[in-house]
Amino acid sequence: MDDIFLAQFKPVDDGFLYRRNQNGPALKCSESEKVQFFSDFRKASRRLIRGTVLAIFIIIALAFMFARDWFEGSDWPALLIAGGILLFYFPATQMIYGAPEKVPEKSIPVSPGLTKQEWQKKHFEKIGWGLLVAVTGFAATSFGYMITQSDFSAAVDYIWLLGSGAVILVGLRSLWLKHRL
Repeated sequence: MDDIFLAQFKPVDDGFLYRRNQNGPALKCSESEKVQFFSDFRKASRRLIRGTVLAIFIIIALAFMFARDWFEGSDWPALLIAGGILLFYFPATQMIYGAPEKVPEKSIPVSPGLTKQEWQKKHFEKIGWGLLVAVTGFAATSFGYMITQSDFSAAVDYIWLLGSGAVILVGLRSLWLKHRL
C-alpha cells in the first residue's frame, strides 16, 4: 500500500511532483513535505484499517441478530443486509479516512490534471492482455455454467449469475478500451 501511495510522487529537479491518484493536477513539493505527507498517509491508513475491521464486525453481528428475528432464522437476508451496508461504508471511508492533504493543499498546481483519455491510456499500459482475457474468460465460463447447469433454487445461484455477468461486462469494456487506446 505504501508503494501505491509513493507512486503518486515523481522526482523532478528540486523536489517532487505529486499527482493525487496519479492523475490529478501536478503539485510541487519538497522532500520534507513528501515525508510529512507519507507519515500522515500511514496514520490515516492505520485508522482506516482499524475502523473498517471494527465496522465489519459490528455490521455483520447486527445484521445476523436482526435478520434471524425478522426472517425466521434464514442467513441470506442477513448477508444481503450486511453486504448492502458495507457497499455504502467503503466509499465513505475513502472520504473520511483519505490521506490528509495538509501539505499539498497550500501548493499551486504546476500543470493541470490528466484528461480521462490520458489517464486511461496510462492505466491500460500497466495491465496486460492476458490478465484481461483470463478474468473475462473465467467470468464467461462461470456465467455459462450457471445458465446451463443451475436450477436457480437458491439465492446464491442468482448472485453468481449477476456477479459473473457484471464481471463479463466490465471485462469486455476493459478489453475494448485497451484495444482502442
